[in-house]
Amino acid sequence: NAKGTKMRRGIAVAIISAAMCLTGIVSANATVVGWGGRDVTFTPPTLNGPVNTIIQLKVGANAGKYLIGGSFTNAGSNAAIDYVARLNADGTIDTGFTPPALSPSANNCVNGDGTAAATTDVRTLLEVQTTSGSNTAGKIYIGGNFITAGGTAKMNYLIRVNAAGGAPNTGFWPTADGTSATSASFGNCVNTIFTGEGSGGSLSLITVLQGNARVSKRVFDTGAVVSTFAANLPAFETPSGTGKPATTGFYCTAAMGCPGDRYVIGGDFANVGGNTK
Repeated sequence: NAKGTKMRRGIAVAIISAAMCLTGIVSANATVVGWGGRDVTFTPPTLNGPVNTIIQLKVGANAGKYLIGGSFTNAGSNAAIDYVARLNADGTIDTGFTPPALSPSANNCVNGDGTAAATTDVRTLLEVQTTSGSNTAGKIYIGGNFITAGGTAKMNYLIRVNAAGGAPNTGFWPTADGTSATSASFGNCVNTIFTGEGSGGSLSLITVLQGNARVSKRVFDTGAVVSTFAANLPAFETPSGTGKPATTGFYCTAAMGCPGDRYVIGGDFANVGGNTK
């Protein structure tokens, strides 16, 4: 019925079998006390644009601090802090983190509700919490709608930086083969990245592929794409068959109630591989 259809659209989730992937967890904490009231010890900085994502850091000296990302170009009256900022536990700006330079994308990236995204926009963040391959604990993945990060060609839409920020790591290239030589860079903005409880050197991420309903990629710690993952994906669409972006996801284990290791993917879609239920 109509009510059931609306509910399905609101909570549309696809569960996809997961292979091994890099250990790591993104943890986001709201600034509230246990009973739900506002934590008055946290005062957020003044920003001139929206925040899309926030994570609480867990590694080393930065444990307990926050990393925020969005389309703001000034944080705490500091124009040098744009798109990504690290906050101390009380909400003040931590100037020990240097945001990477990001350039606007000409790609017509869209939000989950179909509205246009900002041309320079950080949409997702992830802290590496366990060293695996070139993923050293404490490094940060930054995804969104941007190109030429750090002034480097092919550093588009997804980059990895050190814990202190700065220029992108050149050990990670968001290209089909994970190198800067011949392979083309990712062509679309990244909405969500997450890792699973596995033992491999791979990272799972969800991208918005304009004009293509198969919206997910899985990449190794070098950035190279795991081609077999994308090949097995169903289409995420409206009931009439129009492609829709996935906007969030997480790795689900048997301990969390899933029937084995799975990826759970959500967004504004109501048709997964032809299944409208």
